[in-house]
Amino acid sequence: MTAIPFKPHFSNNTAYVGVPAYSDDPSPGYSDDYFKSQKAPQQIDLYHHPQITGHRSWWKTLLIQGFSALWLVPVGVLLYLNLHGHILGASAWCPGGKCFPQMFNPVTSVPQELAAKHDHDTHNLNGALQLVAKALEVWFILIATWLVYLVTMFLAGRKSGLPIAYITRPNEFAELAGVLDPLLWRTLPKPFRKDGPKKARLRVWVFVGFTVALGCLCNLMGPATAVLVLPTLQWLETEKVEPTTLKSINSAKPPAVRSWAYYSAPHCTEELWTNGNYSCTYNPWATAMDSWIQSYMSSQLTWNGIAQQDMVSFAFNSTAWYYDDGTVSDYLYWAPSRTMMSLLSLDYLSIQNMSLGVPKDQWVLPEYYDSYIPLNNTVQLDVERTGPVFGVAANMWLGYDNKTYWDSVIDDNRAVRCWNDYNVGNTPLARNVMSGNYTKCVQWGSGWGYDYQTTGFTIEGMWKSWAGVFGPDAKFDIWNSANAAFLPNGTMPDGFSAECLPVNEQVDASINCNWDEFFKVDNNSAMATRSSMVNTIQITANMEPADDHPTTIDLMFDFVTYVNYTSYSLDPSPQSNPLIQVTNPDLPMSGKAIEVSPSWTIAAWSADLDGLIRANRSSTLSILQALDTLWESDMYNSADPLAASYPTIDYIGLLPIIQTLSLLEFTIDNTTATKVDADHPQFHRSARINVWAYGMSSRTSWLGVAVALLGVLTVVFQTLLGIIDRRPYRSPTQLLVAALEHSPSEEFRGKSHDERAIARTPFTVRDHAHGHASTFKFEKSL
Repeated sequence: MTAIPFKPHFSNNTAYVGVPAYSDDPSPGYSDDYFKSQKAPQQIDLYHHPQITGHRSWWKTLLIQGFSALWLVPVGVLLYLNLHGHILGASAWCPGGKCFPQMFNPVTSVPQELAAKHDHDTHNLNGALQLVAKALEVWFILIATWLVYLVTMFLAGRKSGLPIAYITRPNEFAELAGVLDPLLWRTLPKPFRKDGPKKARLRVWVFVGFTVALGCLCNLMGPATAVLVLPTLQWLETEKVEPTTLKSINSAKPPAVRSWAYYSAPHCTEELWTNGNYSCTYNPWATAMDSWIQSYMSSQLTWNGIAQQDMVSFAFNSTAWYYDDGTVSDYLYWAPSRTMMSLLSLDYLSIQNMSLGVPKDQWVLPEYYDSYIPLNNTVQLDVERTGPVFGVAANMWLGYDNKTYWDSVIDDNRAVRCWNDYNVGNTPLARNVMSGNYTKCVQWGSGWGYDYQTTGFTIEGMWKSWAGVFGPDAKFDIWNSANAAFLPNGTMPDGFSAECLPVNEQVDASINCNWDEFFKVDNNSAMATRSSMVNTIQITANMEPADDHPTTIDLMFDFVTYVNYTSYSLDPSPQSNPLIQVTNPDLPMSGKAIEVSPSWTIAAWSADLDGLIRANRSSTLSILQALDTLWESDMYNSADPLAASYPTIDYIGLLPIIQTLSLLEFTIDNTTATKVDADHPQFHRSARINVWAYGMSSRTSWLGVAVALLGVLTVVFQTLLGIIDRRPYRSPTQLLVAALEHSPSEEFRGKSHDERAIARTPFTVRDHAHGHASTFKFEKSL
């Protein structure tokens, strides 16, 4: 094969030889025989045309790089605002932070007009901020383009050059569709071939990967800056304040003097309170319970009625108690604490004062003034407190003619009272979530080793005008028991003689009755939730004798009280919560059984110990009317007398129990003296505020931060590189002119119509002071 002639020396016009630097293809200009003849072409001294060097003045360099670095300022501000969760307020446009919604303004149209104004301002601001996000995106693309240009020219100026397909990367890298161009990836050389410079091949791979990644970053920068620059309307948790620790639940003792219950009844004196004369609590407790019962009755069980405490209202709720296997084990009613209601009422008053601009020195508790300030500039808010909530597992059953119950006396200080026909499937109270008929026995007397208490009161009979007689009095007996035993269908436990429970007689002392075993609670039994700390109420009425009617009606209620802890939430806005009702959004499913003194039931009824309540209250009238209904639809005339009296019995049975639990007191400690643990949890006040704010409330926010941080690194790198490499910018026109001035020297020989081979051909770009139209030129790389 005839060798291709070549010039032995270069003049200023520079001649080229087709010696590929790292192409995957062998040299198209020479055969293997040619190189074996040791007549290799003379190497080109590329240093005759040095690499492109910086010619830009320092002041221009600093001006350009200062423009790049300035991008960090707005992005840094956005990162700070979002990472620190900066709150704007009731509107995204809140100059001075004064976008007060004035929800307590006496003119009801004012808060509505302000809401519309704030929405209009927010819309206008968000529209402007979208333009800001676009400007930041374009700004970043300019910086990234300059960075790719510097890297491209740096690689193109090396001896190994750069494939001709990648010379125009600064103008193409940001086009996301270009990533799908097959030529971009087919042009890449094989990086680990044995022949050729491996470093040069890897350098091209890194360069292409870098420009592709930077192109993706440029396309993500627009959405990322939009996510960061646009505030969102979101719910945020405020700082928790007023930390207190629970010291004790004070339900086992009667209501104490100088407690919340005592101070909530202004007509009570210390002497009356100490003697258990709770009739002084008629206002507000008796009226509160009577109105609650009436609210419950008027709804016909479609809801739980509304109770009032100070400036707020509330209702009880219920949850099911589940076993581990998913089956329902019991049904709990949850009574919110009136002490917590009073605290939330103070919160409501404080927020109202804040909204109306009441000075700090006129507040009831001025020390908490500053903690309420964040709640004033909000679209909506929920004040939240954590505290105790009291659950109850309750049931009721019925007896006639004193045949349902009996007492078995053990000794002078101990007795056992038992009731037959304890049906846990009764629709009232139990809600038919359980099934089974039992004989229930409870401990009675002070000799059982716990703080046994018993008390009661009487409801006087009312005049029956249709019969011309007074109705019978209704006697309330209330006592507590540490444990209860349940005998399925009256069957005695194994190894326990029936003679241990003689009906209304003394237990024979010679009989071995293991009472500890008899009252031992089996936590795996179906009645485990009803077996500890039981309170029992028995209402007895001696009715008028009549044929086919009972002479005595016994109506029994029992309940076991559980304590747990939950959050109390109050929306104070009269517009969105006109009843100012407190809710419990996260009720527990179970709790710890606690002892409740019967005195709390007396206090809930606003009665005196062993006293008399008149029949003219709505609650007492309901009971007397229910007894009349039970007498008329008794067991002689009805298969299910309770169903005939439902839901009246539900009202008079459940609501007084809920009222009792709502009054239970607890002691808290606002110091660090009490150790925080499961039995002594810490309570706080906080709020959920609905505001326009920056923050990391979504995955897209974190994506925006990640993209912005990558952008920061890119800008910093470009700024440093731009200061070090001060080369002037060569426009695409200059690049095209330099390509046109280039004299071919067999670079593309043997590559006809092979686009991939042509694209892989590397070239070096050099300064060229003697060019006709361009100050730099293309040269074949080595």
